[in-house]
Amino acid sequence: MSGRRVTIVTIIYLVLASLLQSLLSHLIHTPYRIPDLLLMLPVLGGIWFGRHYGFRVGLAAGFFRDFLAGRLLGPGMLIGMYIGLAASLLNHADRRFRFLFSAVAVPAATVFHTAVMTVLTVLWPMSQSIPHDPQVIWSRALSQLPMRLLVNAAAGAFVLALFFLLPLKKRKKQSDLSYGKAGGVEHDVFDLT
Repeated sequence: MSGRRVTIVTIIYLVLASLLQSLLSHLIHTPYRIPDLLLMLPVLGGIWFGRHYGFRVGLAAGFFRDFLAGRLLGPGMLIGMYIGLAASLLNHADRRFRFLFSAVAVPAATVFHTAVMTVLTVLWPMSQSIPHDPQVIWSRALSQLPMRLLVNAAAGAFVLALFFLLPLKKRKKQSDLSYGKAGGVEHDVFDLT
Protein backbone atom coordinates (compact mmCIF):
# COMPACT_ATOMS: atom_id res chain seq x y z
CA MET A 1 0.00 0.00 0.00
CA SER A 2 1.34 3.39 -0.86
CA GLY A 3 1.55 5.53 2.24
CA ARG A 4 0.11 8.70 0.73
CA ARG A 5 -2.96 6.99 -0.73
CA VAL A 6 -3.65 5.13 2.53
CA THR A 7 -3.38 8.38 4.51
CA ILE A 8 -5.67 10.32 2.18
CA VAL A 9 -8.33 7.61 1.99
CA THR A 10 -8.19 7.06 5.77
CA ILE A 11 -8.68 10.78 6.39
CA ILE A 12 -11.69 10.67 4.04
CA TYR A 13 -13.06 7.68 6.03
CA LEU A 14 -12.59 9.46 9.36
CA VAL A 15 -14.03 12.79 8.28
CA LEU A 16 -17.01 11.17 6.57
CA ALA A 17 -17.74 8.90 9.55
CA SER A 18 -17.38 11.69 12.11
CA LEU A 19 -19.52 14.15 10.13
CA LEU A 20 -22.21 11.57 9.51
CA GLN A 21 -22.23 10.45 13.14
CA SER A 22 -22.35 14.06 14.35
CA LEU A 23 -25.17 14.92 11.94
CA LEU A 24 -27.17 11.87 13.02
CA SER A 25 -26.70 12.76 16.68
CA HIS A 26 -28.33 16.13 16.01
CA LEU A 27 -31.21 14.56 14.09
CA ILE A 28 -31.83 11.56 16.36
CA HIS A 29 -32.08 12.52 20.00
CA THR A 30 -31.85 9.02 21.47
CA PRO A 31 -28.15 8.08 21.70
CA TYR A 32 -28.57 4.32 21.45
CA ARG A 33 -30.23 4.69 18.02
CA ILE A 34 -27.26 6.50 16.51
CA PRO A 35 -24.89 4.25 14.50
CA ASP A 36 -21.43 4.26 16.02
CA LEU A 37 -19.38 4.64 12.85
CA LEU A 38 -16.28 5.75 14.73
CA LEU A 39 -16.34 2.46 16.64
CA MET A 40 -16.90 0.31 13.55
CA LEU A 41 -14.07 1.94 11.61
CA PRO A 42 -11.22 0.63 13.83
CA VAL A 43 -12.94 -2.73 14.33
CA LEU A 44 -13.33 -3.45 10.64
CA GLY A 45 -10.11 -1.65 9.71
CA GLY A 46 -8.14 -3.90 12.05
CA ILE A 47 -9.77 -7.04 10.66
CA TRP A 48 -9.34 -6.08 7.02
CA PHE A 49 -6.02 -4.25 7.00
CA GLY A 50 -4.02 -5.44 9.99
CA ARG A 51 -2.41 -4.26 13.20
CA HIS A 52 -0.83 -0.96 12.18
CA TYR A 53 -3.95 0.26 10.41
CA GLY A 54 -6.25 -0.81 13.24
CA PHE A 55 -4.02 0.90 15.80
CA ARG A 56 -3.79 4.19 13.92
CA VAL A 57 -7.42 4.37 12.89
CA GLY A 58 -8.54 3.41 16.41
CA LEU A 59 -6.45 6.20 17.90
CA ALA A 60 -7.70 8.77 15.36
CA ALA A 61 -11.33 7.63 15.61
CA GLY A 62 -11.12 7.78 19.41
CA PHE A 63 -9.79 11.32 19.16
CA PHE A 64 -12.71 12.32 16.93
CA ARG A 65 -15.16 10.65 19.35
CA ASP A 66 -13.76 12.49 22.36
CA PHE A 67 -13.46 15.80 20.52
CA LEU A 68 -16.96 15.75 19.05
CA ALA A 69 -18.53 14.61 22.32
CA GLY A 70 -16.84 17.46 24.20
CA ARG A 71 -15.31 15.05 26.69
CA LEU A 72 -11.89 14.84 28.18
CA LEU A 73 -9.47 13.65 25.52
CA GLY A 74 -8.09 10.21 26.27
CA PRO A 75 -10.64 7.54 27.20
CA GLY A 76 -12.13 7.27 23.71
CA MET A 77 -8.67 7.29 22.16
CA LEU A 78 -7.49 4.43 24.37
CA ILE A 79 -10.64 2.39 23.85
CA GLY A 80 -10.48 2.90 20.07
CA MET A 81 -6.81 2.01 19.95
CA TYR A 82 -7.27 -1.20 21.94
CA ILE A 83 -10.34 -2.20 19.94
CA GLY A 84 -8.43 -1.67 16.68
CA LEU A 85 -5.51 -3.74 17.99
CA ALA A 86 -7.78 -6.52 19.26
CA ALA A 87 -9.66 -6.62 15.96
CA SER A 88 -6.38 -6.88 14.06
CA LEU A 89 -5.80 -10.26 15.70
CA LEU A 90 -8.60 -11.51 13.44
CA ASN A 91 -6.84 -10.33 10.27
CA HIS A 92 -6.66 -13.24 7.85
CA ALA A 93 -5.43 -13.64 4.28
CA ASP A 94 -8.70 -15.22 3.12
CA ARG A 95 -11.53 -12.75 2.49
CA ARG A 96 -14.19 -15.25 3.55
CA PHE A 97 -12.69 -15.43 7.04
CA ARG A 98 -12.51 -11.64 7.21
CA PHE A 99 -16.24 -11.43 6.42
CA LEU A 100 -16.97 -14.07 9.07
CA PHE A 101 -14.76 -12.34 11.66
CA SER A 102 -16.40 -9.00 10.82
CA ALA A 103 -19.83 -10.47 11.46
CA VAL A 104 -18.67 -11.68 14.88
CA ALA A 105 -16.53 -8.67 15.85
CA VAL A 106 -19.18 -5.98 15.26
CA PRO A 107 -21.58 -7.25 17.96
CA ALA A 108 -18.69 -8.18 20.26
CA ALA A 109 -17.19 -4.69 20.02
CA THR A 110 -20.62 -3.15 20.60
CA VAL A 111 -21.17 -5.19 23.76
CA PHE A 112 -17.62 -4.49 24.98
CA HIS A 113 -17.88 -0.75 24.33
CA THR A 114 -21.30 -0.56 26.02
CA ALA A 115 -19.96 -2.41 29.07
CA VAL A 116 -16.85 -0.22 29.36
CA MET A 117 -18.81 3.02 28.98
CA THR A 118 -21.39 1.82 31.53
CA VAL A 119 -18.65 1.02 34.05
CA LEU A 120 -17.10 4.45 33.47
CA THR A 121 -20.53 6.08 33.92
CA VAL A 122 -21.04 4.22 37.19
CA LEU A 123 -17.59 5.17 38.49
CA TRP A 124 -17.48 8.76 37.20
CA PRO A 125 -20.86 10.24 36.27
CA MET A 126 -20.45 12.87 33.55
CA SER A 127 -23.62 14.87 34.23
CA GLN A 128 -26.11 15.43 37.01
CA SER A 129 -29.05 14.29 34.85
CA ILE A 130 -27.82 10.68 34.93
CA PRO A 131 -29.06 8.76 37.96
CA HIS A 132 -26.28 7.69 40.31
CA ASP A 133 -27.79 4.32 41.16
CA PRO A 134 -25.63 1.60 39.51
CA GLN A 135 -28.60 -0.75 39.17
CA VAL A 136 -30.55 1.82 37.17
CA ILE A 137 -27.54 2.57 34.95
CA TRP A 138 -26.92 -1.13 34.21
CA SER A 139 -30.61 -1.90 33.56
CA ARG A 140 -30.83 1.06 31.17
CA ALA A 141 -27.71 -0.06 29.32
CA LEU A 142 -29.00 -3.63 29.02
CA SER A 143 -32.42 -2.52 27.81
CA GLN A 144 -30.82 -0.36 25.09
CA LEU A 145 -28.35 -3.04 23.96
CA PRO A 146 -30.56 -4.86 21.37
CA MET A 147 -31.29 -1.64 19.46
CA ARG A 148 -27.64 -0.62 19.70
CA LEU A 149 -26.59 -4.01 18.25
CA LEU A 150 -28.98 -3.61 15.34
CA VAL A 151 -27.89 -0.06 14.58
CA ASN A 152 -24.19 -0.94 14.80
CA ALA A 153 -24.71 -3.88 12.44
CA ALA A 154 -25.98 -1.34 9.89
CA ALA A 155 -22.98 0.89 10.69
CA GLY A 156 -20.64 -2.07 10.10
CA ALA A 157 -22.25 -2.71 6.71
CA PHE A 158 -21.79 0.98 5.85
CA VAL A 159 -18.10 0.90 6.81
CA LEU A 160 -17.54 -2.26 4.76
CA ALA A 161 -19.22 -0.52 1.82
CA LEU A 162 -16.79 2.38 2.32
CA PHE A 163 -13.86 -0.04 2.19
CA PHE A 164 -15.10 -1.41 -1.14
CA LEU A 165 -16.06 1.92 -2.68
CA LEU A 166 -12.85 3.73 -1.69
CA PRO A 167 -10.27 0.95 -1.42
CA LEU A 168 -6.97 1.66 0.27
CA LYS A 169 -5.05 -0.20 -2.40
CA LYS A 170 -5.50 0.25 -6.12
CA ARG A 171 -6.95 -2.82 -7.76
CA LYS A 172 -4.59 -4.52 -10.17
CA LYS A 173 -5.50 -4.75 -13.80
CA GLN A 174 -4.25 -8.06 -15.03
CA SER A 175 -4.45 -9.00 -18.68
CA ASP A 176 -2.51 -12.25 -18.68
CA LEU A 177 -3.48 -15.36 -16.77
CA SER A 178 -1.18 -16.61 -14.03
CA TYR A 179 -0.83 -20.08 -12.62
CA GLY A 180 -1.96 -20.62 -9.05
CA LYS A 181 -0.35 -22.69 -6.31
CA ALA A 182 -2.30 -25.78 -7.28
CA GLY A 183 -1.34 -25.41 -10.94
CA GLY A 184 -4.71 -24.04 -12.05
CA VAL A 185 -5.27 -20.70 -13.69
CA GLU A 186 -6.18 -17.87 -11.30
CA HIS A 187 -8.65 -15.21 -12.40
CA ASP A 188 -9.26 -13.35 -9.13
CA VAL A 189 -7.67 -9.90 -9.24
CA PHE A 190 -9.99 -8.13 -6.80
CA ASP A 191 -8.17 -8.07 -3.48
CA LEU A 192 -8.39 -5.31 -0.88
CA THR A 193 -5.18 -6.16 0.92
